[in-house]
Amino acid sequence: MKPSPSIRSGMAPRPMWAMVCLAVFGLLAPLGASAAPPNPDVETETVVYAESGGQTLRMTIYRPAEDAEDAEENGGEAALRPAVVMFHGGFWTVGLRQTLYWYGETFASRGYVAASANYRRMPGSPFPEPLHDAKAAVRWMRLNAERYGVDPDRIASMGLSAGGHLATLVAVTTPEDGFEGPTNEETSSAVQAAINFYGPVDLNAYAHEDQGGPISWLTGQFMDSFTRGLGENNGVSNLTAASPIHYVGPHVPPMLIVHGGNDSVVPLEQSEMFFERLREHGTPAWLVVADERRHAFGRYPSPVRDKVMEEVFAFLEQHLAGGAEEKITTRRTLVTTD
Repeated sequence: MKPSPSIRSGMAPRPMWAMVCLAVFGLLAPLGASAAPPNPDVETETVVYAESGGQTLRMTIYRPAEDAEDAEENGGEAALRPAVVMFHGGFWTVGLRQTLYWYGETFASRGYVAASANYRRMPGSPFPEPLHDAKAAVRWMRLNAERYGVDPDRIASMGLSAGGHLATLVAVTTPEDGFEGPTNEETSSAVQAAINFYGPVDLNAYAHEDQGGPISWLTGQFMDSFTRGLGENNGVSNLTAASPIHYVGPHVPPMLIVHGGNDSVVPLEQSEMFFERLREHGTPAWLVVADERRHAFGRYPSPVRDKVMEEVFAFLEQHLAGGAEEKITTRRTLVTTD
């Protein structure tokens, strides 16, 4: 099925957008969970980190409550901690930063500062605008590191699904790739580690109609529209220019990839291919596979999610928090029976 002329010219027809939103809501609606009571050991604050494209962009910061108390008692000084800047999923069209509150509180309870950021979305904001925002969020955290007791040299990016795609691009692209954007330019958007929960890394796969899953017949048209904001790409296609795997090289920081073994929206093969590419370039990489899980399994409570988070903390201790000198590469499969 060829994309319609209106897609090729960058204007997605309304029926397609209606179907995309229905498909996404159909995938994510069962995964919603009511908000838990506030954790008294976690301090939260919502801030504006950017004004971009006429939109106010916010992030919610989670940090150990003791840091806020120590800072108040010691004239603003608190122990420097590693930070994780997080991005929600939702097919780059829907989703809220608040859906990551469990991750934010879990990181803070284990001694990290976490920030969950929203970003501009489709249909009004095609790529690379969401990536500009993701990089601006990392830069904002670095610019405000002293205020929140963050070590500016120990910041990781993390995302789920579409957010995983953005978090990975933050890690693998450099200023020479042209994706920095105009906001919070005073400092670097580089991260020292990255975590990708089942985010796509090669968008070219969606140019074909054999991906399976409930939105397979839409994805080729959608990806054309999603990447319409790109200009000259040094001779590569728009889909390639928006694919994290295209930018893998020796400069990439340690990477943790989490994927469900039964994912039909973003096939496991994407993460396996990415893991091997990282290894080829000498990048420390972990691939954690939850063997029977489908897409977005990390959105809702389960023993599997708890097991995955232990892998996340082990990775961060190894590659970000300074707990070990040796940088290792590994693949693990979590047997999920719950």
